Amino acid sequence: MKKTILFWLMFILAIALAVYFAVRIIITINSPRADLDTLALQLSSRPDLRVSSVRQLPNGKYATRAEKHIAIAYWVHADAYYPLTADGTAVNTPIAVRPENSLVFRGKLPADITDIVRMAKPLSSNIDHIAWIENRRWNIITPTGMTVMLPEEDVTAAFDTLHGLQNKNQILSKNIKTLDLRDNSRILVK
Repeated sequence: MKKTILFWLMFILAIALAVYFAVRIIITINSPRADLDTLALQLSSRPDLRVSSVRQLPNGKYATRAEKHIAIAYWVHADAYYPLTADGTAVNTPIAVRPENSLVFRGKLPADITDIVRMAKPLSSNIDHIAWIENRRWNIITPTGMTVMLPEEDVTAAFDTLHGLQNKNQILSKNIKTLDLRDNSRILVK
């Protein structure tokens, strides 16, 4: 008795699966594949998308999935601001106006900018741009033209010092040409 019930349940399940796959095959064969390929090509060509995919549903409609790049800062080139991802990738969709309180980088960039962005973000309203100098250290340029020179090693300690100076003395607003933080035992001011 149990074997007979199990047999008929499996038989019904097999028929249902056969009908499902037959419908999927018929829809796929009868659907305009060119539309699906065109849509997939259009999505993959968008530079602001990191990953995209397209598939056709059994009802004939298309389902898309896309992940956008997440901009943590901007890279400026020829008065155009390109969004930067955490790994330093410049997204090839520039904008003409700098977003408010955003960090901007100029020149070459290292492979990973997450640490410098994390440390500089609280000071973003006082930073015009950040530059990667000689592939080894950072300079911060303020809107007043001050250059803050950061060390190659222990950038975190230099940022702690800079945050303290900014909170206590508003140092980034002063009329100073250069603030050299490369030697953590002494701060040089010009």
